Amino acid sequence: MDAERVKRIDTAGVRAWRKRYEYEPRRWRLALLRRFVDLLGIESLRPPAMLPPAQARATEKAMIQRLQGLGCLVPQILAEDEEAIVISDLGATLASACKRESDAQARANLVASGFDALADLHAQGGWLNQAFARNLTVSDGRIGFIDLDQDPTTVMSLEAAQARDLLLYAYSTARFFESDLRAYSVLVSQPLAREPQIARQQFEDALRRLSWLCPLAPICGRDLRALAKLIALREPASARRWNLIGGLAVVAFAAIATWLGLALFR
Repeated sequence: MDAERVKRIDTAGVRAWRKRYEYEPRRWRLALLRRFVDLLGIESLRPPAMLPPAQARATEKAMIQRLQGLGCLVPQILAEDEEAIVISDLGATLASACKRESDAQARANLVASGFDALADLHAQGGWLNQAFARNLTVSDGRIGFIDLDQDPTTVMSLEAAQARDLLLYAYSTARFFESDLRAYSVLVSQPLAREPQIARQQFEDALRRLSWLCPLAPICGRDLRALAKLIALREPASARRWNLIGGLAVVAFAAIATWLGLALFR
């Protein structure tokens, strides 16, 4: 969570977090991103609209209540005012736990526990906001969910929202296996078998549609590079419809669209 918006506080000697909501109008950037993912045909990557503070706070409360009803570990709302809510602490994030863990097998078990938690959630018809590893927590072997101030199902189907959870989680955890992505590909396959069929299909379809990233892996950032290499492992070369020229064409289109957006919306 953003350190500027989320600050640690102590309530009666208990650690808690005060989350403040701010409206950050980014309509032109969101419009460009939506256009880009629509051209790629990846529904699960469509970004939800930025919400005014009151709506974002109401959305987070609703998401927390819905997940509580499914038996998920989510923060308790301890207090609220017009600007913020105070929520209970769920422990370390899964991302930070993986960074601290030096044993490769223990780290793989942590990541696998996140996939299992998502599979359990999806089996009950649930979904998250942004299922990055930094938005999952781990405490006493149990996975929790935080940062729930947007609802992806406002811009996509339930199945696409579940596929989005898988995509964002895979994107944010592949980096921990960059030296052994074959093992990570096997790790991903096991929980995928438990996912709802349509969500699983949308996840695999999204990877295929992102296969143009593969030739660009050397110039990508660490997370994107790991994901691109994972896609290359899971997608046979004959199945990739995009080569390096295709990937560069997509990047060029994105650059032109961004320039046009700046010119039109400044």
